[in-house]
Amino acid sequence: MERAAYICGTKFIHNGRTFNHSRRTDVLHREILLPDDAPREFFDRLTLWSTAQAAEKRKKPRYAREILVALPRKTSLQTNIVLVREFVTKTFVDLGMCADFAIHRGDSKDKRRKVCDQTKKRPHNPHAHILLTPRRITPEGFDSVKDRSWNLPSTLVKWREEWANFLNKTLEKKGLDDRVSHKSYKDQGIDREPTKHLGPVYAALERKGIRTKIGDENRAIEARNKQYERKELLHEPQLEHEQVLEISR
Repeated sequence: MERAAYICGTKFIHNGRTFNHSRRTDVLHREILLPDDAPREFFDRLTLWSTAQAAEKRKKPRYAREILVALPRKTSLQTNIVLVREFVTKTFVDLGMCADFAIHRGDSKDKRRKVCDQTKKRPHNPHAHILLTPRRITPEGFDSVKDRSWNLPSTLVKWREEWANFLNKTLEKKGLDDRVSHKSYKDQGIDREPTKHLGPVYAALERKGIRTKIGDENRAIEARNKQYERKELLHEPQLEHEQVLEISR
């Protein structure tokens, strides 16, 4: 429940506990997408996730699958909203999942994080967090049996490929030359390493000039990759990750 409140930048009061992330200023858009036969009350975020949580009976249940997609910097917010909405609808909602996604600016303009000189221009890494129900929804509620095919490695690869296809079509439509691949550099035969995701905490420290272990590792990786820059074997948009789409297991 707290994860949903954090991602969407909202406030939940559930079972006597308060999860308040409504002061976040980096959440640019939030939206719930439902199958046609899902209960309409699920458009209320608290109702959706409290019901999804109640459907899980295990001691340590997972009531949501989280997917992170990196978005291009060169397209507008509205373009990215349409891109994520279409991808989520075709890939997940049409399978019977309920989806809740939020687009984040991906920088440190959050007023709560005074991490660097306000006069400095900060790079942004727009991205979207997508929360999916692990059970198919019916007019009567969540299915009592989970679709185990959603956990197969082949399914996860298919979802990554579908995201790359949606993203590439958008880039082409906007007249941009950038393209992405769902495959790793290794699978593409490209002899260079992807950098590691810093995350907001380590990124903030690095912007303050405080070196971190992950930051040092990324600098070493970037140094090794310089020798491959002229090969131009893969031209990617300015995304946050080499991995176009990350899926929680």
